[in-house]
Order: sequence, then C-alpha cells, then structure tokens
Amino acid sequence: MPQKTTTFWKEGIMRNKLHKSFSTIVLIALIAVLCLPDFARAGAILSWGWDYDSQVNNTPSGSEYIGIAGGSNYNLALRADGSIVSWGSDNYGLVSNTPTESGFTAIAAGYFHSLALKEDGSILSWGKDDAGQISDAPEGGVLLL
Repeated sequence: MPQKTTTFWKEGIMRNKLHKSFSTIVLIALIAVLCLPDFARAGAILSWGWDYDSQVNNTPSGSEYIGIAGGSNYNLALRADGSIVSWGSDNYGLVSNTPTESGFTAIAAGYFHSLALKEDGSILSWGKDDAGQISDAPEGGVLLL
C-alpha cells in the first residue's frame, strides 16, 4: 500500500479503471469538503451540474437552510423558520405552487410532485397528479393543484 494518500487515489483509480470524469468528481468533492469556508457548511446551499432550468443559477443564498430536496429539474429547500423555497423548472406548478406559509418540518421532491410535512402532521402536496401522487395524499392532507 502506498505511503501517500494522493498516490493511493491515483493508483486506485487506475487499478479499478474508473472513468476519468468520476475521478474528477471525487477530487472536486474532496476539495469542496476540505476547503469550504465554515459559513458554507452551516446551512448554505451549494449546487452544481446541468442548469437547463436555472436549477443551479437560481440557487438561493443565505445560511438559514436545514433541508434540501431535488426533483426533476427543480429543487426545494426548507428554512429554519419552517418556510419553503423552490427554484428551477415550474412544470406542473412545482415552483409557483410552493406553499408560502411557514410551519413545515420536512420536504420531499418527487419527479414532478412535491410534499411538505407541517408541524401538526398534515401533508401538503403539489405538482403533477397523473398517478395519484397528489390526490391520494393521506387523510388531512392539503392538495395544491
């Protein structure tokens, strides 16, 4: 086994014949984790990748985020105050129908639908409803079509 970590990674990638882009992603991820300033680790959102629907360029700034979810070309973020921010593709109202109130404790993003859990246990759902993703929400849920 080599003495230096950098040599180990280089030889490991060559030995396993991993794709060159994978090694670049691993290296970028390692650099990002080791070099991020403290403010970026404490509730800030960092995004990268394909930006066709501005799901990268419109990433919200700030450091008050406690949760994040990614769907099909759109994203959701949960703020510490329980409000939700969304950005990216607005197909099926994924962005424009995002609830504007606070009091949420969890979020989830499906392919073309979103879910949010309120403090009282109720579920809000919005987006595409072609297979009951919205209309078949558990009793007490609120539908945003």
